Amino acid sequence: MTVSRVMVFALALTALVLAAPTGRAGPQPGFAVGPRPEWVVSAAPAPDQPGPGEAAANGLRDLVFEHQVRLGAHRSETYVRRVVQVTNESGLQAASQLNIEFDPSFQKLTIHQVIVRRAGQVLERLDRDAIHLVQREKDLDAQIYDGRLSAVLFLQDVRVGDIVESAFTISGDDPTLGGRYAGALLLGSVEPIGHLYIRVLVPRDRHVKFVPMGPALADGASVPAEHVTSTGTEYVWDRSDIKAYTPEADAPPSFEPLPWVEATEFADWQEVARLGAELFDVPVALGGQLKEWVHKTLDAALSPEEFVLRATRFVQDEIRYVAVEVGMSRRRPTDPEVVMRRRYGDCKDKAALLTSMLLLGRVSARPVLVSTNHGRSLDGWAASPLAFDHAIVRARLGDGDPLFIDPTLTLQGGGLERMQYSMFDRVLELDPATTALRKTKREPAEEPSPLVRDEFHVATPETSGPTLLDSTRVYRGFLADAMRATVRAMTKEQLRRANLNRYAQDYPGIVDVGDVEVTDDRDRNELSVVDHFAIPAFWQPGQAAPFLAQIHARVIDSFLDRPSTAERTAPLGLLYPFHARYEVEVLLPLDLPLKPETMGAETRSFRYTFTAFSEHKHLSYTFDLKNLAREVKVVDLAEHAARVDEVRATLLRNLTYRPAPADGPNWPIIALVVLAVPASAWGARRAYLYDPPAHEPKDADPRWPGLGGWLTVLGIYVVLLTLGTAYEVAKLAPVIASKARWATITADASSHSPMLGPLVAGEVLFEIALTAFGAMMVFAYFRRKRSFPLHFAAVSAARVALGLGDIVGASATAPGHDMRDAVSRTVGAFLWAVVWIAYLRASRRASATFVR
Repeated sequence: MTVSRVMVFALALTALVLAAPTGRAGPQPGFAVGPRPEWVVSAAPAPDQPGPGEAAANGLRDLVFEHQVRLGAHRSETYVRRVVQVTNESGLQAASQLNIEFDPSFQKLTIHQVIVRRAGQVLERLDRDAIHLVQREKDLDAQIYDGRLSAVLFLQDVRVGDIVESAFTISGDDPTLGGRYAGALLLGSVEPIGHLYIRVLVPRDRHVKFVPMGPALADGASVPAEHVTSTGTEYVWDRSDIKAYTPEADAPPSFEPLPWVEATEFADWQEVARLGAELFDVPVALGGQLKEWVHKTLDAALSPEEFVLRATRFVQDEIRYVAVEVGMSRRRPTDPEVVMRRRYGDCKDKAALLTSMLLLGRVSARPVLVSTNHGRSLDGWAASPLAFDHAIVRARLGDGDPLFIDPTLTLQGGGLERMQYSMFDRVLELDPATTALRKTKREPAEEPSPLVRDEFHVATPETSGPTLLDSTRVYRGFLADAMRATVRAMTKEQLRRANLNRYAQDYPGIVDVGDVEVTDDRDRNELSVVDHFAIPAFWQPGQAAPFLAQIHARVIDSFLDRPSTAERTAPLGLLYPFHARYEVEVLLPLDLPLKPETMGAETRSFRYTFTAFSEHKHLSYTFDLKNLAREVKVVDLAEHAARVDEVRATLLRNLTYRPAPADGPNWPIIALVVLAVPASAWGARRAYLYDPPAHEPKDADPRWPGLGGWLTVLGIYVVLLTLGTAYEVAKLAPVIASKARWATITADASSHSPMLGPLVAGEVLFEIALTAFGAMMVFAYFRRKRSFPLHFAAVSAARVALGLGDIVGASATAPGHDMRDAVSRTVGAFLWAVVWIAYLRASRRASATFVR
């Protein structure tokens, strides 16, 4: 309906469109060449030798930019003067072509000057006969026709270093604003500006409000200087050496990257609502196709809710979108009966048509204005029709919640309950009683959309058979609406290729092995697409293992927004509300144990969880992402980027497989064990025969000899300790005796280290020695040899040393391995050893018992 903020900025600076709206009929199409209007003042002469200054990347440097507006009783005028210097070859194309757009239905263009300054020379380039009027419909592909003309002049002989100066005036009043003024005044641009001069002349009987927007300017530069004259008030912004503003990618739509001033003659939102209500005051159909359709639908509908839904879907799906926005048609809708008959219209026309249908069906309804760009930021705007560029319908059934229906949507799913929500955060109801903007609610995203489920039926790596992939994509909410329209606009072949290409970058050679299955439940607003693929080379040669396969959660990666630059002044816009999930099931022909894993990351802007677990021949991964805000504030960008990087590290999952080696006796280890057993037995016997020097036991009580009291508990502990060590040796025997199983825990281990084999072998030998010496210690206990306390201390210390060795070895060969159990066992062995060694040294019974 109106020109968007970004377009206003671009067109104002490049002098493509500059309108001075008010409300009367305009002149005939055409343009003139003539002198500058007398009311215009010259702010700054064009410098012949401009000093050093910041140069723009596009090869142009703005030396002077003037924008002067005079509001008149009969006709308003806008004067634009621009002086640019060509700094390098990239700026020649833009500087060599003057392109001025205007609407001939109510505007008249007068070109005053086009000159080139070169080394003190002034070269005239304004040739009326060389100016061409061209009707260019830039938005025709979007079914928008606005009737604007372009006055195009190609300048001859423009060179690097030249200064190009142009000036023109557009006169005329926008007939859709009810005799009031509304506009945008630019205070900065994507290019540096040497001197910016803005001047607005307001007659004494009119009042214009100026509201600064966008980045704050220092020293009150956004506030104009006011000069009262005999005819009214003059407002002036005079700025020099303005830096270039660089719009940053992925900013929220409502973020203002450039400083500008909103100018409006509307006192409040009620004035805007009243004007809109007048423009939308279309006649109610008394007959014709519209009334006939309503009566038939009322008879067929089983409830008022069904009637509203039928009317909504009729206007959305069967009235095609075509915008003819010439003159009053830019804000006044076409007669609904005409729209019904011709079966096309723009947002205003479709909103007026649906409103008429609902009113004829005795349903409360009225059109409302919304902004597709600004949303909640409209709270900071002054009242102006330029704030809105779209029209929808507000309806209400009885005492229920209001419904916000966008009649331009196509194939919208779900029932009326979805229409309690709106993607437009602020609306202006076109009712003369409306005094403020109305807040709306966004549709929640509790259920994930998209929800992607991939099931891999994995082939054995050694075979040439393909891995089969069944992929299901489920869409809900606004994504279901979008996908419904996309799917219906594509052939099955196009849809098949699009789905296939999603996986081609990860699995070269992937092919589809079945038809695409599309299931659309429009009433529930759930659409699913199922594909069946075959991956001929799922397993690839790897480095850590002969076979490697990868699964990449690209659907999550594609929605993880991260700032693309290290330094940023704009917030990062996010899709909100939004919730996506990727579920993976891997069905294997063999067992690949997976350690259960859970990872989470949460900031003010998003929440992410990842889980992984395995059962027999079955791996499962779940990736879940939910946006919690519509933007990431600048102060939170560093933390946001760090969390996104953490999340992305979990999105690529590696599966490794090494074929089992041929089995057989593990002769080197068997030989080592055969040598270790007699050597340990010989050492244990030598230790048993050791007889410490005889001495009179201190404090021995001859009344307490024998294995009684606490010595009984110690005896049980010693026996169980020795049996436990023997059990560990017996458990390791089948592993160390088998060549295949030995390779599995050493060379084929996922945490393989060159140290792992020697460490496992050393642990086996240590356990054999501990078993032999433990048996010797048991004999010494029951024989009550005086060497028992010494043997017990030595074996206990050896067990603690073995535990410490396990911890150090695991840290070296498998970093990150959970060693809590090993630490717990080692600490327990140490504490038991300290307690019993202290007891043996202090016990009078022990001194009287171990005397042989």
